[in-house]
Amino acid sequence: MGKEKAVVEKAAMSDGGHIITGAQSIFEAPDPEKARFDLNENIFGPSPKVKAAIKNFVDDVGVQWYNAWMRKQCAEVIADYAEVKTKNVFVCNGSAETLVVIAEVFLEPGDELLTFYPTYRVLLNYSKIYGSNIVKVHHEKDFNADNLPRKIIDKISLKTKIIYMVNPTSFGARVPRDEIIAVLEKSQEPPNPLVVVDEAYYDCATYPFSNKTVADLLEKYDNLIVTRTFSKSFALAGLRIGYAISSRHNTESFNKLFSPLGVSSIAYVGAMAALGDPGYYEEVRRKVESNKAYLAEELVRMGIEVFPSYTNFFLAKFSEGILNDNDNRKGVWTRLVKEGIYIRNKSVMYSDSNLCQDMVRITVGERDDCERLIDKLEKILKDF
Repeated sequence: MGKEKAVVEKAAMSDGGHIITGAQSIFEAPDPEKARFDLNENIFGPSPKVKAAIKNFVDDVGVQWYNAWMRKQCAEVIADYAEVKTKNVFVCNGSAETLVVIAEVFLEPGDELLTFYPTYRVLLNYSKIYGSNIVKVHHEKDFNADNLPRKIIDKISLKTKIIYMVNPTSFGARVPRDEIIAVLEKSQEPPNPLVVVDEAYYDCATYPFSNKTVADLLEKYDNLIVTRTFSKSFALAGLRIGYAISSRHNTESFNKLFSPLGVSSIAYVGAMAALGDPGYYEEVRRKVESNKAYLAEELVRMGIEVFPSYTNFFLAKFSEGILNDNDNRKGVWTRLVKEGIYIRNKSVMYSDSNLCQDMVRITVGERDDCERLIDKLEKILKDF
């Protein structure tokens, strides 16, 4: 019982519930009367081919069977999409779980996890649970990520076991491919750390394709692990499926730890169907870019600072002291929630970082929801 409690305490200390901090809508069923801008979901929904494939599978095959045979089938489809070999693909319940598996396989007490900060915290949470230490390279005030990899290199020590970089970052910034390669080159020297590149927003990214991914470098760097998800661009957040791309040695280790029955049949079917309809998702990306430009222009007009973003969300900074509640009045965030409009409160999500004070993250949604956000926000700001 004592050991169990220690693990739970570490998880609580590291904010195991981080994924929902500052995001109210996750507790509520989707409601057409409310607008969700807080979880970076693809609000436009999955391809019609996904819905058809799931229905056909349920009707023709059924969900009463164990599905170990589907793992290889799905890995083959992903490998074709990612332009890697099937042996280099590990399929799991969302990229968050791939990060958990990475921690379980590689991290030991006393190891160091080296990462940008603030960042997505799942791997950080589990590094604490396994007794590893987190070494943070803090973002710049403008959240530009061009120089972060060089700062990572400067922080590598003999205890560094994993280098973790999210690209695009949790703030929507691009990490230059050449700079990631510089980290990979340095990682070939002792202590030869793993380099985990979290490409959760890879399929949403708007900069040139050649600069998006490092998955094509697997043959050169066998210590590279790339993680991706179907929850964002592909609109399958409720199905819980993602994958890692790495050396055969690493993916075999992951598969030994992860149950061959761990992913649901419906998730496999949905993921494969989504990859089969690139035209639909390209059209969604165009809508996102158009609506993102509209939102940014309107927010700037209202005097709100907007940060550049290469993906389906962006950061915005309010005037000091108006976002959160105080003794005298309700803040902007609370008032928007009461109006049924949910944006991500980064100042709560990353309360341990001064960089995020007065900041929100806004997922780009349908145009009518975007217009509603602007209308309500403009009225609320008149009280400040």
